[in-house]
Amino acid sequence: MNNTELRTFSIGLLILLLSGVACAGATTVSIADATVKPGDVITLPIMIGNITDYGTGTINIEYDPSVAHIINVTDGPKSYVAAHNVNNTLGFFNISASNPYGVSGDIIFANVTFKAIRDGSTPLNLTVTLLGDISYNEIPATKSDGSIKVKASQPPKPFFIHGYVCYENGTPCNNPSVNITNLNTYEEWQCETSGGSNYHQISLSSGIDLNATEVLRFDATDGTSTSVTDHTITQDEVDAGGFEYNITLEILSSDTTVSIGSAEGRVGDSVNVSINITDAPSIGAMDIRVAYNASILGATNVVNGSMIEGLPAPLVAYHIGYVDVNISFATYPEAVNGDGELFIVTFDVVGGSAGDSSPLDLEAEAYMMDLSPVALETEDGVVTVTGGAPDPAPYLVAYVISNTTISPDGDGIMDDTEIDVEFSEPVDAAIRIKDATGVIKTLYTDSGVTDPDPQTWDGTYDNGSIVADGTYQVNVTMDDGVNPVVCNNTGSITVMVDTTITSVSIADVTAEPGDTVTVPIMVNDMTDYGAGTINIAYDPSVVHVTNVTSSPDSEVLAFNPDNVAGLTRISALNTDGASGNFVFANVEFTAVGSSGDSTQLNLDVVTLYDTSYNAIPTIVNNGSLTILSSGDPAPYPVAYVISNTTISPNGDGIMDDTEIDVEFSEPVNATILIEDATGVIRTLYTGSGVTDPDPQTWDGTDGNGDIVADGTYQVNVTMDDGVNPVVYDNTKSITVMPDTTTTSVSIPDVSAIGVITVPITIENVSNVGSCQLTLDYDPDVVIALDASSDFDSLFANFEDAASGSVSILAYQTSNPGLDGNVLFADVTFVAVGAIGSSTPLDIKVTTLTDATPNCNPIPYTIRNGSFTMFLNGDVNGDNKVDVADCMYLAKHLLGVSGFETIVEDAADVNGNGEIEASDCMYLAKHLAGMDGFEVLK
Repeated sequence: MNNTELRTFSIGLLILLLSGVACAGATTVSIADATVKPGDVITLPIMIGNITDYGTGTINIEYDPSVAHIINVTDGPKSYVAAHNVNNTLGFFNISASNPYGVSGDIIFANVTFKAIRDGSTPLNLTVTLLGDISYNEIPATKSDGSIKVKASQPPKPFFIHGYVCYENGTPCNNPSVNITNLNTYEEWQCETSGGSNYHQISLSSGIDLNATEVLRFDATDGTSTSVTDHTITQDEVDAGGFEYNITLEILSSDTTVSIGSAEGRVGDSVNVSINITDAPSIGAMDIRVAYNASILGATNVVNGSMIEGLPAPLVAYHIGYVDVNISFATYPEAVNGDGELFIVTFDVVGGSAGDSSPLDLEAEAYMMDLSPVALETEDGVVTVTGGAPDPAPYLVAYVISNTTISPDGDGIMDDTEIDVEFSEPVDAAIRIKDATGVIKTLYTDSGVTDPDPQTWDGTYDNGSIVADGTYQVNVTMDDGVNPVVCNNTGSITVMVDTTITSVSIADVTAEPGDTVTVPIMVNDMTDYGAGTINIAYDPSVVHVTNVTSSPDSEVLAFNPDNVAGLTRISALNTDGASGNFVFANVEFTAVGSSGDSTQLNLDVVTLYDTSYNAIPTIVNNGSLTILSSGDPAPYPVAYVISNTTISPNGDGIMDDTEIDVEFSEPVNATILIEDATGVIRTLYTGSGVTDPDPQTWDGTDGNGDIVADGTYQVNVTMDDGVNPVVYDNTKSITVMPDTTTTSVSIPDVSAIGVITVPITIENVSNVGSCQLTLDYDPDVVIALDASSDFDSLFANFEDAASGSVSILAYQTSNPGLDGNVLFADVTFVAVGAIGSSTPLDIKVTTLTDATPNCNPIPYTIRNGSFTMFLNGDVNGDNKVDVADCMYLAKHLLGVSGFETIVEDAADVNGNGEIEASDCMYLAKHLAGMDGFEVLK
């Protein structure tokens, strides 16, 4: 997100907050009308209006190719073009674009550039093939077509605009910036001004640059105060050859100052600098940019300062770029006033020598609650390097306190807590509990440890007596022999022996198959309940949530049931407050599973506040729902998994065996058997009164230890609860076959920025009919957007793409199986990480079968790949593209000593597949901004 996007974000948030609840309206897709001359080039945006959570779309344009051609298409600010296809012979254009994070409101789907061919007119007819949100739900939309009229040039007639820019008190504004935009054609001009005068002028041509009835927008500024006004051109002004236009600027106070602090540190240190403001005059939205030297610093984090943190509900967005940090916020109903700390930015000192420094160049824009701009002064900071990287101090790799509130009264509810730490290196360590007087209990001491066992504190002193109610600090010390480190009071534990703790619970219930049952979510021992949000997770194959209703003490504001994922989110409130025990919400469940099915009802208290917005600590008691028919239910497998349904027990380490893992609904007498057509050939397991036996391994041998013949073998599971003997006879099978294949499933190592398509290939395969796999990656580096395949049918689930996982399946339908090296899927990624960041691309194959009616499994191996961010054109690897890269590549091609190593992925800038002298020429012309060399390929 660049600075412009952040500014749009903050102003948009403020407008949304000020406007209250927006009226719902239909989503629209439109393109404007335009009038141009033959040979002109014009870019028209495809607009999507009033969209919610935009994720992806495909839109077509039909036009008359004898009148205009499409010559280019580019991204919108929040919509990224994934693919496009233009046919200037038929007059047809297809474009696909997306936003993996979702965006709402009015957006530019894509910018389409046309070139006028001859006089005439053509409609621009839109067809919306696809428009969906980030959850792939279709969004209905109405469309509004446009047109292009091509008119021959008229003889130009001079049109002179001039005037003066003054402040509202009448004083001149010398050397203003005045920009004029024709709102009918979107053509822009900059007026001529001079440093010693407030006069502005520009000479245009009527009939070419402007016409009567067209609207000109005048945008004037002195760098702080701005004025935006519109003027409609009259025929009299055209006939007169121009008009005088004077502009008035508001006088803004410049007492408000935004500043960033300074710091110093050694290479390897992290330093924090504060962004502060003085004399803030009721600011409602703000955009801040901090630029720094990336060879010395690397920004790593932004947190709210005390001024922002103290607001009820600040809406904050920030983006850490390679050379800058961009921050935006909006807040309502309260505003930022007076003096205070806005944000704290953390930098890593990554390079330089003692005495080197990086400036912290600060830019800021602010807006009042009425959206009027605020005049700001800014003060920059600096980070100075004090020396090279020291011996790194040890640190906590993990630090978890299981319960931050305990009640050690022996009732079995939150009587104690576990403190689990892991260190970055072997240290002499201690874990202690402290109060205001000092250490009251030493839980652990040892030497040369990295990952000690979790330590339990039961709320007692060293002498065993229970401590008084209050908050106690956790003190962790670690010493590697060079750097003694004390994590002092970094975690706290609240003891409430005599205090009743608020609990949130849901009961254990049963239901008949197909029945509906309403279960309350209870809040007990609450004082002054105000509002809360609670999630409930369940198995959607067993139950669905079909409704949520309010109770007398808690009004349900909204609920969102996802009966695919098995998660329902509920928000409720009571503006008057409620205390004691009450129903938070009544949840209606419908049993969709079979008799004997069961699911946990797991609660997650996202928020629970009193009427003063104080967070209330809680304990959670989960429940369950079991589907039961009349009579004693028969046992059944809760889990039944065979890890490999095809094995090749030849000792080569590839698919030599398989694991059979079962879990039963109740204690049973159980067996797991392997059978062929003659009966049982191997007993893997027998046990009595078991619920969850250990997984059992079958290595393809019979009871004598001999490897069985190739073929298909059945798995037989029996279970008996003393009343209902149940036999799962031949319900699953395992195929034993010779390991003769060299089939592999692979994804390559790639390097790129922007959008790239990466193939997943099934190599050396015969008659493949179906495949299903999961692709995992680091979503901080790349995010998957789309997939296509050589198979007849492909389905991809991108619901978890932003979390780093995509599930893909493909299969043959009318066509026969595929042979040789088969493209399973072309996966399109968008790179989102920092330059130099990398992630593995890990494949997990669930199914790979042939195309026969038996769907025989195909043995395979896996070759994983990786994705690395690189900067195209950065030949010398210094993380920037400049003329030094031209010089470096030229000397490399000439074989000059010292220039042997280049970043090869970044050097083929003209995209011809070779690294040669033409790349030096192309890169130099690109850096000079010459036409035709705008894109590094």
